[in-house]
Amino acid sequence: MGKIEWSIEKVKSLIQIIWLIPTIVLTSISIVTDSMLWVDIAVILFGLMFCILGIIDLKVDKKRSLLLIISGSICALANLIRLFV
Repeated sequence: MGKIEWSIEKVKSLIQIIWLIPTIVLTSISIVTDSMLWVDIAVILFGLMFCILGIIDLKVDKKRSLLLIISGSICALANLIRLFV
């Protein structure tokens, strides 16, 4: 068996692909059920993905990482507040 060589770019690509699937599914459910709840959950997942990508990329580019972490946090928190209010 060959050894898998992991790099930051491969991990980030894998996270983006893994996170994209539930986002598409939740948005599709929202279209079918005509409920904004699923869109809110999808946007929260998207914000969390930005935070995780920012944390992973922190050692490479600090400015971009901080921007990803801050924007992802704002996105997730704003939709969490909207979800419960």
